[in-house]
Parts: sequence; C-alpha cells; structure tokens
Amino acid sequence: MSTQANTYIMRGALFTYDEVKQHLGNEMHDRLRPYEDSAFKGIEHHNGICVLSDGMNGKYVAVGQVIAKTENGQGFEEVHGFADGAFGANKDHVLEQKIWELIDLHADVEWLVLTHYR
Repeated sequence: MSTQANTYIMRGALFTYDEVKQHLGNEMHDRLRPYEDSAFKGIEHHNGICVLSDGMNGKYVAVGQVIAKTENGQGFEEVHGFADGAFGANKDHVLEQKIWELIDLHADVEWLVLTHYR
C-alpha cells in the first residue's frame, strides 16, 4: 500500500473528523466526496471550496479554498507570503457561508497549513 502526501496552504476552517461525522451522519462521505482533493491532480475546487478529510487517522476535516499545494511527496519550491488582509473580510464571509451550506457547522475562517496524507 502506498501513501500520498501533499502540503496545503488554505483559507478555511478545521473541524474534528468526529464532529463532522456526528453532525452529518451516514451522508458524510456522499456529501463531501465531490469536494475532496486528489493527490495527483492540480488544486480541485467544487463550488469554490475543497475538502481534505483525514480518513486515514480520523483526526480532521479541513474545508476551504486552497491557495497553494505541493506535488505528491514534495515540499514547496518557493516561499508563499500573503499580506495582512490579502484575503479580505468579504471573501471570508462568502467562504464561511459556503462551508455552512456544505456541512451545516459554524466556521471561523483562518489560514491553515497542513500536510495531508492519503
């Protein structure tokens, strides 16, 4: 069995896997699947958002807009920096609304940097 790993910089919200599973129940996987990113393709958004669901260890579900993503098993080749306010309160509000519509949980949007294993 192989493992794929990508590191992401995203603007979004981080939930515990159990919190989302408990809230969405049996429809969790069917609802989130169209939004899930692939290890091998470019950044995939559906309706402007992407989902990284830790099905391997069941620790988290990250939901938001991916800003940058590494290739499988690689690091970032260049430095990524963002000015304060680069994303903007209006964009955050729109993103919070999209997250709410998808998983029906309140989201405080923030910058996330995580390595996601599959």
